[in-house]
Amino acid sequence: MREKLRRGEWSGWAPVGYLNDYKTHTIVIDPDKYLLVRKMFELYATGNYTVAEITKEANRIGLTGQRNLNMNKNTIHRMLRNPFYCGLFYYNGELHEGTHQPIISKEIFDKVQQILKTRGKGNYNCGKTGFVFRGFIRCAECGCLITAEEQKGYHYYHCTKKKTPCSQPTRGYLREENLADQIKLELLKIWLNDATTKVMLDKLEKEKTRNDDVGISMKLDGELKTAVERLNRLLDLCFSGLIDQKEYQTKKEELLKRKYEIKSKMEKFDTGRMGWLEPMKDFILVCNSVGKAIKENDVFKLKEICQKAGSNFKLSNKKLFFSFYLSNNRILPNWRGGRDLNPRPLA
Repeated sequence: MREKLRRGEWSGWAPVGYLNDYKTHTIVIDPDKYLLVRKMFELYATGNYTVAEITKEANRIGLTGQRNLNMNKNTIHRMLRNPFYCGLFYYNGELHEGTHQPIISKEIFDKVQQILKTRGKGNYNCGKTGFVFRGFIRCAECGCLITAEEQKGYHYYHCTKKKTPCSQPTRGYLREENLADQIKLELLKIWLNDATTKVMLDKLEKEKTRNDDVGISMKLDGELKTAVERLNRLLDLCFSGLIDQKEYQTKKEELLKRKYEIKSKMEKFDTGRMGWLEPMKDFILVCNSVGKAIKENDVFKLKEICQKAGSNFKLSNKKLFFSFYLSNNRILPNWRGGRDLNPRPLA
């Protein structure tokens, strides 16, 4: 068993989306289910679905569990929390790097974990059938989350007032339509039409050819080599008795995650998704999608754009404030919501 773990081989029952290959005693992809499993992770990573809604969708599209039984909420929840799907697994509390083929990327898995963690604290929206703008806006006065309620068929948003006294009113505070109109006006500040989008994307492609790929590749190779060496030294310390098993497992988990992050970056680099170019491209496309979302009055798309392009959402006296950003690096100099602006008309 220890030797199999050293080789990164899982010896238990294969989770949904995988099969036990009894000839080679390994875990292989289930050709009938793995795409459905990936779809469940991708849907949940959008933040627009609850576990219950993912369960219904899994049963609707025909994803079944062990012995081909229908999926239930507990099964889906365990699946979404299982690192096996991104290439890692735990055995007796110790994290190991598997040799099996991942179904999803580490990036998607981490995003799913963050949503699960956030919803565990009550910070969530109710998916396609609930209050679309709940769960990511805070009260500018007390810092509490903005919640929502239904009155006479309309959705109203207000402060939860769970931390400190707050002077902001509650019942009938701000209707969802009013909040959506404010979001539309603010998003118009970053809207790019198709012609401008094409010009910017063409310039990014030219910039990509001038990017210093060699320097980035050498840096990642060095970081990966360092992580592997630190893992080997850690194992030597464990064998020599200089650190106990608990400390070894904790440090090993940190190093394995770091190693996996570096490998993920290397894979992105190989496919041309390194540096600032790809995030910039994504941001440009998000800005381009603003026009369609406003024309179609797609509030779920508007929320998605907000979460991709903005941060620090605050509500004060029925007025929404937020900042625009690109990934973790600001590219728009102190653009704030809540200002008067004459937006360009949509073509």
